[in-house]
Amino acid sequence: MPNFTQGYALVLGIANYTGVRPLPETVLKDARDVAALLQQPDRAGYPADHVKLILDRDATKQAILDGLAWLAGAAGGGATALVYYSGHGGRLESGPNAGNYLIPVDTRLDAIRETAIGSDELTAALRAIHADRLVALLDACHSGGAGDAKDIGAAPLDPNAPTLKGGLDARVYDQLAQGAGRAVFASSKTNELSYVLPGASNSLFTQVMLEALNGRARQRGDGLLRLFDIVEYVWEEVPKRYALQHPIFKAQDIDSNFPLALFMGGRKSLDPAAALAPLQTAVDKVQLRDLIVARKNLEDLELLCDDVENEMRRDGIELQFNMEIVGGQGKAVRVKRLIEYLDNRGRLAYLVRAIRKEFPGEI
Repeated sequence: MPNFTQGYALVLGIANYTGVRPLPETVLKDARDVAALLQQPDRAGYPADHVKLILDRDATKQAILDGLAWLAGAAGGGATALVYYSGHGGRLESGPNAGNYLIPVDTRLDAIRETAIGSDELTAALRAIHADRLVALLDACHSGGAGDAKDIGAAPLDPNAPTLKGGLDARVYDQLAQGAGRAVFASSKTNELSYVLPGASNSLFTQVMLEALNGRARQRGDGLLRLFDIVEYVWEEVPKRYALQHPIFKAQDIDSNFPLALFMGGRKSLDPAAALAPLQTAVDKVQLRDLIVARKNLEDLELLCDDVENEMRRDGIELQFNMEIVGGQGKAVRVKRLIEYLDNRGRLAYLVRAIRKEFPGEI
């Protein structure tokens, strides 16, 4: 059975905080399950010694930074580096320590700059990783129930402590995703919580991510699971199961749908027709149309059609089309006709994927 020998991963999970509100034990199971699946030979196929797991009391600021340094040393050119974090992320919106932070287990609110990992510090640690491909998966801002507060607070609560709000600013994800081959996939928007659904053993975002790595994401019959196919599955499934949570994907300089893991240990699809089956995609078609109209001129639309047609051809799907075939007068009408043309043939997912790749996080 092949290994995904180019894959390296740092997996972090923190629940039992002492200086801020603790999180459900589910958070630790999330991290354990991600690490285990990555190392499973008949699933993601990462070599066991290519995955480092740091949990709870061991996940101090220094240990996390040391883990990122280990990843930087291990994952060089040609490698795929994965960072998974399940724990608190928060922000101070005013005062001398205002900023965005990942919250290690030893964070103290009265010394947050010294004990938490600021966004600039995290960005520098990620930039030190020179792997050709780097993906950060951030399952933060957790909730134990629909009525949970958005502030992380102190534990025990200190009325004099600064208010540390849950979640990171969207601009931080842009910052972390800067550079060639870099992507960030976060569990929820800044103004949302990340949920554990009743009866579930994992947080929703991680649960769906595990499903994708377990073979539920679309694959291309080459024994590999690719970034945008995993992202698409998670992006659509999370809000389908809980409408108040929407993952965020950010990438600025990715030129290919690169492999992130093996598909079922490198197995090819047992059903050769599976790659040809119509793809369904949950997307607001009006929002999609408005985005394309605002960002594309008529010449761009022809190039977009070429890109979508080439992507389908790589999957063995022959569907020739262009804006002349689609028809219509005026850009808005022609874009509407383009969406309808692909949707009626079960191929709208290809257009959605192309637009999300070019304008990540906008739809």
